[in-house]
Amino acid sequence: MVKRKTPLRVNIRQDRNSASRTYGMWFPFVDSPGTLSTRALCEHIASHGSIWTEDIVAGILAQLKECIPELVAQGYGVKRDGLGIFWPTVENKKGGAESGVDYNPDSEIEGVHIRFQPDNTDLDKLSLKAFKEYCSLEQGYAVKPYDVTVEGKKKLRHVKLPMAEWLAGADFPSTVPDNTDGGGVEP
Repeated sequence: MVKRKTPLRVNIRQDRNSASRTYGMWFPFVDSPGTLSTRALCEHIASHGSIWTEDIVAGILAQLKECIPELVAQGYGVKRDGLGIFWPTVENKKGGAESGVDYNPDSEIEGVHIRFQPDNTDLDKLSLKAFKEYCSLEQGYAVKPYDVTVEGKKKLRHVKLPMAEWLAGADFPSTVPDNTDGGGVEP
């Protein structure tokens, strides 16, 4: 699967919920740079020196986008080796039917969901604690939430302080900095 460790930046934040039994404790979370679009994913795959160009990869992904829901809607589980399994489940309305004779799927089923289970074979271990061995964990930022009012609406903003600075004694600002460029402030 992964031949070298990939850096994974991890931030920490404090539980600020006074009703929580973990109030005041610090917890890690992944510092996500964002979500890749399909186009960006295709560019990334093609950049790995593959014989497949970006347009071929995009075509295959487009077919997967159509075929997986089609097969799952028919009740099939669809396994992509090394990635995982997609399968259907149903969400029943609360209470259920009073008898099997009265059961009508159109009126009793609230929704149909596509579930996903990452591959857990010995080679892939995508959802196990063992996946950690494929990552090179790096300290990211200490993060503090701030309540702000934007256009009359209360919003939560997070200020990021580099972990090295925070550990050296730097403190968070008492108010959210006025950063319109997003530097150090997350929506």
